[in-house]
Amino acid sequence: MFYDLKTMMINELQLLDYSINKLKDALTDQTETRLSYRVTTNGKMYYERTRDSTSGKRVIKQIGDARHPDVIKIKQEKYNQKLLEVLETEKKTIIEAIKCIEKNSVNDIDAALPEVYRDDTGLVNKNTVFMTYDDWMKKPFRRNGYKIPEKSNIAVDGTKVRSKSEVIIYDLLTFLGIPFKYDVDVNLRNENNEKVYKNVDFVIPSANGSNILIEHLGMLSKEDYLENSFHKIRLYIMNGYALNETLFLTADDVYGNINAYTSKILFENLIIPQLRMRHTTKQD
Repeated sequence: MFYDLKTMMINELQLLDYSINKLKDALTDQTETRLSYRVTTNGKMYYERTRDSTSGKRVIKQIGDARHPDVIKIKQEKYNQKLLEVLETEKKTIIEAIKCIEKNSVNDIDAALPEVYRDDTGLVNKNTVFMTYDDWMKKPFRRNGYKIPEKSNIAVDGTKVRSKSEVIIYDLLTFLGIPFKYDVDVNLRNENNEKVYKNVDFVIPSANGSNILIEHLGMLSKEDYLENSFHKIRLYIMNGYALNETLFLTADDVYGNINAYTSKILFENLIIPQLRMRHTTKQD
């Protein structure tokens, strides 16, 4: 299994299409509204909204200052419209790049090189190959030094897991086909810029080469656990992890229950899109 450049571009194109369609759905008739402002003699500024009526007559209405909801709404619409234009341009660029890759086969590229650089041995790698998720999962990693008890919870693939809630998260990630490592010691820097390791429940690779972390908080009703959790989350953020981007938190409720359905929606909408690459075989 491997990921080639064309596959990555196609996946990027799918993400762009998703974002473009969402933006198009969000646009309203405010897109055709023009915004202007005036400054009064006493120095106060107010905005005006200009529209063309169905009869073709221009209608100008004073709205309010920069904090007025209608002013903010029009500005948001214009921002979305501009972002849509940027994404549409990027989409065209990627489509052209895909066409270029399809047009220029590896043999064409090799033939275009000066003779001294051409490969007749077949040993030069002519596929742009990236680490597969399978390769990533096989790489050794530093595990949590605190051993899992012999009598413990067992996940769907036979792995011992520390808690029933973590079994649910573990099996959910497995069910969704999300590659992950469980019970990992992650290298971080503390407040004094010293190297420290903190145990993370689940680590997932993203397409840009960084890690996505999932922490399950199972005993927030206990004061010392809550304090340690706050400290750990603070360290993650200090080390560049961002909530609901590269750091995700799940938790038991006050009764010790976990909502697997909510977690599934979270993973599908916020984590899976970051994976981007899909499993493909060499025949593909």
